[in-house]
Amino acid sequence: MWMILLWALVLATDAHRTPAQKTRDHHLNEEILVKAERGGSVRLPCDIESYLDDEPIKIQWFKDNTSSPFYILEDTRRRGIWNANHDISVEWAGRAFFSALSSPSSLEVSKVQTADAGKYACRVLFHGGELRTQNITLIVGVSPSKPQITDGDGTLLRGTVGPFYVGHSLRLNCIVERGDPMPTVVWRRNGIEVKHGGRYTLYAKKRLEGVHLVLDIGRLVRDELKASFTCEATNRIVEKSLSTTVTVDLILPPLSVEIEQGGSRYDAGTSAEFRCRVSGSRPFPVVTWILATRKIESFFNDISNEDDGNTTVSTLLLTMSPQENGQKLICRVSNHQLPGSTWDDSVVLNVLHRPIVHLQLGEGLQLQRLQEGSDVYFECSVAANPPLSQIQWTLDDRELPHDKDIIVQGTYLALRNVSAAKLNGRLNCDVTNPVGSVRSNDVELRIHYPPRCRPEVERFHRFASIKSPVVIRCQMDADPRDKLTFVWLLKNSTSGGRRYLKDHKLMNDSTSVLFYTPSSMSEVASIECSGNNSLNKTNRAQPCVFHVEPYGAPPVLGDCQVVNQAQSWFFLECDTSSREHLSESYQLEVRHADTNVLLANLTSQNDAVFQVRGIPDSTECIALVFAFNEKGRSEPTRVMIQAISPPSKLLTNSVVETSVTAGGIVIIALIVLISAAAS
Repeated sequence: MWMILLWALVLATDAHRTPAQKTRDHHLNEEILVKAERGGSVRLPCDIESYLDDEPIKIQWFKDNTSSPFYILEDTRRRGIWNANHDISVEWAGRAFFSALSSPSSLEVSKVQTADAGKYACRVLFHGGELRTQNITLIVGVSPSKPQITDGDGTLLRGTVGPFYVGHSLRLNCIVERGDPMPTVVWRRNGIEVKHGGRYTLYAKKRLEGVHLVLDIGRLVRDELKASFTCEATNRIVEKSLSTTVTVDLILPPLSVEIEQGGSRYDAGTSAEFRCRVSGSRPFPVVTWILATRKIESFFNDISNEDDGNTTVSTLLLTMSPQENGQKLICRVSNHQLPGSTWDDSVVLNVLHRPIVHLQLGEGLQLQRLQEGSDVYFECSVAANPPLSQIQWTLDDRELPHDKDIIVQGTYLALRNVSAAKLNGRLNCDVTNPVGSVRSNDVELRIHYPPRCRPEVERFHRFASIKSPVVIRCQMDADPRDKLTFVWLLKNSTSGGRRYLKDHKLMNDSTSVLFYTPSSMSEVASIECSGNNSLNKTNRAQPCVFHVEPYGAPPVLGDCQVVNQAQSWFFLECDTSSREHLSESYQLEVRHADTNVLLANLTSQNDAVFQVRGIPDSTECIALVFAFNEKGRSEPTRVMIQAISPPSKLLTNSVVETSVTAGGIVIIALIVLISAAAS
């Protein structure tokens, strides 16, 4: 009955409220949603402040639209609501307490149970008659547990995971162990929800409790570097979702390797800077500089990583030398996480330098075996940048002449029929290009030759007595002349035949002395001295020939005869082969056989060969042949010249032809030469 009266009072009071009060009541009637964790505690707010400077007299709490309050707070003695009596139903006793002093005032409930969920109403009656109701909905449940992320093997992942290879797959498991109502779980990549499809596969695995959501990344790409993958779990109990994030680390090969250089060509002796820029490698690459086939370790090599974290720059300071021209400079990049793989960039160096010259004997030839009369060639090996513009060959600093035996073809020199007299010396090639001129190394040209007689050797020796030997000095030039041996041979003599002579002595490596004793005061001898070295077997030696004769006039000539004759002329010749060593000349006197009148007087310096012209027809003559020197004239050798009658005219041609033919071809040639000289 008292409740009916109370509602009547409320309605009556409401009829007398101001518009402002009605608005305020309307606001209080809006429902407040409160979430509570099962087993925890919760505060259900209730506004008990009056806008009319009034005090509450009674506060009642209702649940689920029941008519009976389960908690009543009443200030019957007007001592303040905070000193009011608390009337609590049995099921709430010990778990619920209204705190009027908290801000806002609220019903504090502990040990929240699932059954506590529902709709609550807080009704406040003020002393002045104002009645205020606050509607509250309480949701009771279990917040999701913090998600755990594991890999395909079940290993718990935190922070940064990996590194992984590009192209490989990755499985991420998100496990939320509890939540009531059942949590909603999503995967996000860099804050954006991951949808099923493409490289991403999403599916849930059954669990007795909680949620297990699998994200399979079929193929990792470069864009996944440092990408964050977040697993979020939420339900209506929590205001903010719970999440766990992992960041993916990748092993990345370089995207690019590039050598940067300051120019396209360099001068020898200067320094040049090269930079190798490597982009996209993770972890930071190892940069190695290689010149041709060797690593460069002793030069300045600085590696810096630029601010973008994705670029590595290696700087190389290289001092250029001619040897670097045309060589390949390589920047080689490796990643220790990618064994067996390298990435290169290279440049070919263009180094300007003076010629580098090396002079060498032709292939297959040896300097110590160069022999006189052989052919030899040389190569002037040139490395020049820019190419050579001129090459000059010199021997002892004098330019070699061009002739039929000295042939220059580019950087090659050919020498034909070499002789020690002309080509012994220091050989060089001088090479010029736009940068400068360079002389090659020296090649000592040493032509080997067999022993040969020195020109200054005294060849004629005379003796005045046979009691002391004639001393004959034989001097030889030879190369090589070490272990030079001498052989003395008596070629011919008026006292005997050929024989080897042993009474000689070696004075030095090029001189031998013979002690020769003539057998008689009239002996005339020809003696040959020969030298032997290692070349005698392949090259002909040139011996020294000595002539020994007594002091005085030469001996009588022997074996003189007419070799050809006509009506008014004749040829006379004496054999002087055994007299080659004698220093003598020859004289011919032609006298009339009957009157002894001198018809001709001729002299020959070298050979005892005479042509006599102008003999009167049908004249018989006597030819007297003498040998003479500064000591006198020998006894004459007499030759009778028979007269030849004039031929008949009919036989003239045939007789002349027969005469000429009888003399042989050599005599014909000699006649032609002499006739030509006479005319």
